[in-house]
Amino acid sequence: MKLSLQWLKELLGYNNISDEEIISYIEKLGYEIENISKQDKNILSQIKVVKVTSVKKHPNADKLVICNVTDGTNSYEVVCGAPNVYEGMITAYVGVGGILADGTKVEQRKIRGVVSEGMLCSAKELGLYDDHSGILELDKIFDLGASLSKYFSDTIVEVSTPLNRYDCLGHFGIAKELAVMLDVNLKDIFIDTTGFTSFVKTLPMFDVRILSYQLCKRYLAIQINNVNNKISLPFYIKYRLNSLGLRSINPLVDISNYIMLLIGHSVHIFDFNKLVGGKIFVRTANDGESVVALDNKTYNLDSSIIVISDEEKPVAIAGIIGAENSCVDENTNNILIESAVFNRSMIRLARKKLGVQTEASIRFERGSSLNLAEIAAFKTCQMVLQHCGGEVVRFSDIKDIEYYNDLVSFQQNTIKVDLDYISSILGYEIETNKFINLFSKLNYQLKHIEGFSNRKFLVLPPLERQDIKFQADIIEEIARFIGYEKVPSKLPHNVNNFYKQKTVDKLKEQIIECLTSFGFNQAINYSLCSVNDNSCILNSQQKSVSILNPVSNEYSQLRLSLFSGLLKNLITNYDRQVENIALFELGKVFYKVDNEIKEEMQLAFITHGEHLYLSWNHQTIQYDFYHLCGVVETLLDVLKIRYVKDITSEDNFSKPVFDKSLFKKIVYYLSFDNKETISFVGELDKEKFKLKLPKPVFYGEIYFELILQKLNIQKIYKPLPKYPYVIRDLCLKIP
Repeated sequence: MKLSLQWLKELLGYNNISDEEIISYIEKLGYEIENISKQDKNILSQIKVVKVTSVKKHPNADKLVICNVTDGTNSYEVVCGAPNVYEGMITAYVGVGGILADGTKVEQRKIRGVVSEGMLCSAKELGLYDDHSGILELDKIFDLGASLSKYFSDTIVEVSTPLNRYDCLGHFGIAKELAVMLDVNLKDIFIDTTGFTSFVKTLPMFDVRILSYQLCKRYLAIQINNVNNKISLPFYIKYRLNSLGLRSINPLVDISNYIMLLIGHSVHIFDFNKLVGGKIFVRTANDGESVVALDNKTYNLDSSIIVISDEEKPVAIAGIIGAENSCVDENTNNILIESAVFNRSMIRLARKKLGVQTEASIRFERGSSLNLAEIAAFKTCQMVLQHCGGEVVRFSDIKDIEYYNDLVSFQQNTIKVDLDYISSILGYEIETNKFINLFSKLNYQLKHIEGFSNRKFLVLPPLERQDIKFQADIIEEIARFIGYEKVPSKLPHNVNNFYKQKTVDKLKEQIIECLTSFGFNQAINYSLCSVNDNSCILNSQQKSVSILNPVSNEYSQLRLSLFSGLLKNLITNYDRQVENIALFELGKVFYKVDNEIKEEMQLAFITHGEHLYLSWNHQTIQYDFYHLCGVVETLLDVLKIRYVKDITSEDNFSKPVFDKSLFKKIVYYLSFDNKETISFVGELDKEKFKLKLPKPVFYGEIYFELILQKLNIQKIYKPLPKYPYVIRDLCLKIP
């Protein structure tokens, strides 16, 4: 989005700030600066404001004229070929020796036998904006003889705005935040000194019919009769439009575009006399309907596209582009102003389907605010009456009342805010008065939470800030306005957590490296499973964690064990002619203890078939019970975990425990100190699992969290012996 810094300063009423400062404030607010273009004051200082005193035909050329111009002191004769020059016109003049924006030096030249003392210039030749259809026409308020640098010293900045910030797609939204940061009063863009708003709402209602509020949440329509679309708007409007990339077309279109750049909400103006039946319908298009748009292209519509129609035909593709059959032109005298809030998802879908993107669609895709739609409608009406004349005859404001009440409901949309918590997150104290002052200026509603200190609030964001939903969003707002640079640079308070995390990662790497060296492959499975998958665990119904709205019964619970995933991996591989399988998985399991959900890391492995290598005597080695026991014992030895083996497990801890009856034989590994089970290995009973596999299946688990607790993190240095070793003979007499 392009911003005019001159326009922003005008809205702020604060000219004592440099362009560099205002750009830095825009960046501090979180907007990315993509490009900066400044007008060359050295060139503009050579350009004078002049008045054309006479225009006569060139004697030797049909398309040229000879103009006499004056700067109030001196007169000059200039040969000109612009089609829009006329007597009395205020324009820009470059004298002999002046330099244009492209570097061309203006010289005194004889053109078809007539000497030209300089040049009358277009906006493009002066570097103001890209328009060379004719010479630049200025307002009569410009002082003759004055340098253009007096009036044109703008800087255009291109900024990238967040996708969820539709409120800052106009100069008003950015200026509002800058005003808070600079602690200045923002200029009121709609001053209702005459009670105009109240008057409009008493007028007869314009007939607007919305097919469904899913299409449009609010639609404002204002009918104005007897407007004059042949007048010339003030130069600053056309200048700002062109500088910001929009072409000046006619007064009514220019006003609607100006409002869009000011407020960030797009409005559309229909020629009322071209609307059949004098009614407006907001509906979906009929299949097979088509419309010729303002870009002179024909678009084929379908029922997924929202259209604005009269009683016979579509007159606009809602939120995207108007139709040629209802556009305003120089003969327009009765108009209808539209300001609406359309379904942004449908606008985005229609834009992609039709392959057309406009300034309006860019804004409607991001969303619209109910209150900005009203401000845009009334400000457009105010500018039309001010510049084009006319009288307001009908008005309509149709909105989804239930939706609106939900938005403004303090109870439903408030956010609980704790300033002490926010201070701990940001790292510096947030003063209560500063917090209240900041968010009051941003139009938030604040209320103390009863029964607590004055450091806790209920906060209701303004209608246009629907992106503010959580306390984290409030924290971000505070950081933006107070300044990210004020967040202190400190190391984390709890270094132990970082060290522990580092230890966990090292332990995982060590386990994975060890198991892969044994010929195992790592598996990674979903954490979701079925009720049947968890049935191998004792008391699975009490321990399992169910999903509220699962996508299917196969994924209705969180897994209690890694077993079901590894067993499915084994069966899948066997079905694809992979008979020799050794898999392990290091993942999380989930279970309930006293209605509290816990999650822990587990290590599991499963084997079937033969080793992938041959022994020295060329005989294959089968995976068996003792092989998997050896893997577990080696792994525990590598991790320096002391253990004892037992065929039973006496401890009654709350973790998920396998049903022993599912194994033909099983062995447990208990910790040496407190005899807590840290691992087990067993041979599955294939009949109970209904496995049609030719060879035994062995499965084991290691409780990773317990291993981590017993892991000796500190390494103790043991020096080399100072003395040589001694050989001793030991003799035993056995009776």
